[in-house]
Amino acid sequence: MSTSDPPAAAWREDPGGAHELRYWDGSTWTDHVADQGRQATDPLRAPESAGSEGLPAPPAPPTAAPPFAGAPQLMPSAPVWRRLGGLRTALTVLLWCAVGTSILLLIALITQRTAFEDVVSGDFSFEALDRLESADGFVGGMVALDFLLTIAIAVVFIVWLWRVAKNAEVLGRQNPRFGPGWTIGGWFIPLANFVIPLLVVRDLWRGSDPAVPPGDPNWRQGPGGVLVGWWWAAWLASGFAFQLTPSGETSSSPTDFRVSSTVSLVSTAISVASAILAIYLVRRLTARQEACASAHLPDFASGQAAPSAQPYPQPY
Repeated sequence: MSTSDPPAAAWREDPGGAHELRYWDGSTWTDHVADQGRQATDPLRAPESAGSEGLPAPPAPPTAAPPFAGAPQLMPSAPVWRRLGGLRTALTVLLWCAVGTSILLLIALITQRTAFEDVVSGDFSFEALDRLESADGFVGGMVALDFLLTIAIAVVFIVWLWRVAKNAEVLGRQNPRFGPGWTIGGWFIPLANFVIPLLVVRDLWRGSDPAVPPGDPNWRQGPGGVLVGWWWAAWLASGFAFQLTPSGETSSSPTDFRVSSTVSLVSTAISVASAILAIYLVRRLTARQEACASAHLPDFASGQAAPSAQPYPQPY
């Protein structure tokens, strides 16, 4: 391209300074403008001279193809809508797998407890000892599988939560208490991780309310969602119960083993409830935010609300 060629059509910095971006159609400025992810129309007005301060007046907007050297520069990409359907499906599948694994672990723990009681009661036959050994192996296998699923769920859940937070920016939810980075870092700060993730998810629930228009400064005054509270309570209870669960070391007495087995059973049952609540949370929050986007973002239903090459869809 020669130095006299005009820049390509794209969203660019508004030369009038009244808006963030204005659409350049390849030969002249248009009336299409965008602010905070929302489009509108506003005729371009030439900026006033700086006057008494002696600063040079900004260049007047071009009415014909400008030389490339003086052309406005392409702005960095503005926040774009990120689809959540794939992550929602992945999380749903992983969480249901965790529910199934936890149920199998419950069965394994009950089988182990039964085999142990048979041996304690005086049945030292090879068959009884073999049942106990097999039950121990069954429990160990389910614990290992549950651990791997927990890691996978944690990674995908954080990615999903970060996308929801970035979408909240597109919806014009300004001045959140915790930005998108806290959807990641909030889980790794000792003690604060008992509170920050809850506050983040509550704000995302409020920010996904379809009844709240983009840019409303009072968007955080809505309800935080009862489902969010129940999910967090179950998650905390599951974590505390896991901490109380004894390690796999051999118990010093039958009483110790019975206590260990009971705690493990309770912890696993709470994990089932926590996973089911997480499934409902992921699906409800995703649907809620998509409903909000459908109500307030142009072209969301047609799948054009998340352009990849430009910060906003072409306005034509």
